[in-house]
Amino acid sequence: MRALGRRRGEAGFTLIELLIVVMIIGMLASIGFALYVNVQQRGRVGKAQADVRLLISGVQLYHAHTGVLPTNAEGLAILTAVTVNPHLRGRRRRRRAQRRQRRELSVRASQVIEERHGFERGPGESEGGVAPLA
Repeated sequence: MRALGRRRGEAGFTLIELLIVVMIIGMLASIGFALYVNVQQRGRVGKAQADVRLLISGVQLYHAHTGVLPTNAEGLAILTAVTVNPHLRGRRRRRRAQRRQRRELSVRASQVIEERHGFERGPGESEGGVAPLA
């Protein structure tokens, strides 16, 4: 039996078959790329939402300790006190660095609150309990 468009003894694919395969691969790649871009976008949005929640909780903590909301200068002083190393690579290292930065930010916020408003921990008080100076 002879295949369409092929002579006896010839092996291989016709140009049409190759073009169809390339076209199918291109369509699959474009679908995959579109999905990848969508996932990246959702990841960026989720990270931004988490950052906003972190800032909100920091402002709430400040307000709980002082009874007033921070001014722009106080907020910027706290935010710029933590340095960011953009050269970290690897998911674990980035996560560890982010946790460390959150702890540093929390400690720095507590220090600023204590410095500006005269709060300090009393004997036997945990980190949550803050008493005003007499």
